Amino acid sequence: MFKDELKKARAETGLSQRKTAEIIGIPRRTYENYEMGVSTPTKFTQKALLQAVYALNRKGVETNDKISG
Repeated sequence: MFKDELKKARAETGLSQRKTAEIIGIPRRTYENYEMGVSTPTKFTQKALLQAVYALNRKGVETNDKISG
């Protein structure tokens, strides 16, 4: 399931939900809802979110960085 994969990807970064949402540029509550399965984004958005979170892990993003785009 998307929510499980998203949670796992974020856990690997070591970042909180709040910090992950801030870095990737979405509202904290939206991110939390995705991880809890309260709401599910479109397949396109799912793919983009997972790519962004996995990128955080690969880059070792500092907690004060933001992804621009």
